[in-house]
Amino acid sequence: MIPSILHFEFKYRFKHPLTYLILLMMAGQGIWYTIGIYDYYTSDEALLNGAGIFYQCLAGGGMLIVAIVAMISGTTLYRDLAVGSADYVYACPLDEKRFFLTHFIAAYAINLILVGAYPLGMVLLKYSGLGAPHLFGPTPWLELIHGYLIFCVPNLFMLTAVCFTCLVYTRRMSAAYIGVVAVTILFVTAEVMSENSPFRFLLEVMDPFGYVYCKLLVRDLPVAMKNSGFLPLSVSFCLNRLLWISLSLGSLYLSYKKFSFQYFLLPPASKIHANAGLKNDISASGLSDARPVPKVCRSFGTMENMRKVMRLAKVEFLSVVRPSSFKIIFGLLIFIIFMQNLFWNSTYYIGHQVPLTSGMCNVRLANGFLFMIILMLLAGELFFKER
Repeated sequence: MIPSILHFEFKYRFKHPLTYLILLMMAGQGIWYTIGIYDYYTSDEALLNGAGIFYQCLAGGGMLIVAIVAMISGTTLYRDLAVGSADYVYACPLDEKRFFLTHFIAAYAINLILVGAYPLGMVLLKYSGLGAPHLFGPTPWLELIHGYLIFCVPNLFMLTAVCFTCLVYTRRMSAAYIGVVAVTILFVTAEVMSENSPFRFLLEVMDPFGYVYCKLLVRDLPVAMKNSGFLPLSVSFCLNRLLWISLSLGSLYLSYKKFSFQYFLLPPASKIHANAGLKNDISASGLSDARPVPKVCRSFGTMENMRKVMRLAKVEFLSVVRPSSFKIIFGLLIFIIFMQNLFWNSTYYIGHQVPLTSGMCNVRLANGFLFMIILMLLAGELFFKER
């Protein structure tokens, strides 16, 4: 059973052109992020393809990784429910626990392959013509592999486990998105507070991606270490990896124990109550399915088309903002904007000051990629939900 499911998942994923577009985008992100990180080290003669630059790029992961993991991991397990095949698949002689683990392994393996294009793009920067030849040195292959193993591999495992846990306990695809966004918000909060906070050790441990540790350490390394040295691993980094891998394994174990075909097929409790209430209202009112067809007035024209567009837009808008998932995401964004203005913008430039509009708008610089991720996820759900 395991080889069959793995073969199907890989065949299903890699036969679509979208997968290869994702690989191309990940490679382009590797080039883009490497240039962006290098801009912070132009004054100390660091190389554009230096080991320290690569380590910091791999630790951050990039904004596309979060969206890709949520999309790949969530749909791997949720696809049977979305397309209506779960009633037939779950009735087959399958071991439900092995079924769950196999889908997790497939999602994790696909994520590793897709994200593998990210460091490939970082290597291809040397041959892209986007930098002067004297800014490049020999490609630090060993350091690149080391960074992929200590950052990308555990981070992808954590994000995949978060998606599966949220999906199993809520049976909603939106919950997987919320879980990934919550982890990303914690990462952004730790990163923006690390510039001025005296609690450096705590922030290095609480950052789920390990980016804070990498950024602060690479910034203080000598030029030779930035260009061709392995990243030193301290106690805070080891505790960080131990903490988040343990939490990931714990959440995966809980979702493994919780998952069952019978439970996963049940609709959420809100839908059960809503359907029951609707049936009670129909029976109480004495109505049946045989209702008279209302009289329809045919009206065509520009104004009528505009009215229809506005009515449909209102329906789609309410379908997005009414669910609890949107309210949770919106509340988290308000919280992170408040915390950044409280701890970061007030002291980043000239010390404590009154809340200025220019300072409060600087929040967009640190959170722009997070806003784009949320917009991509919501837009994708809105556009494809009719399918």
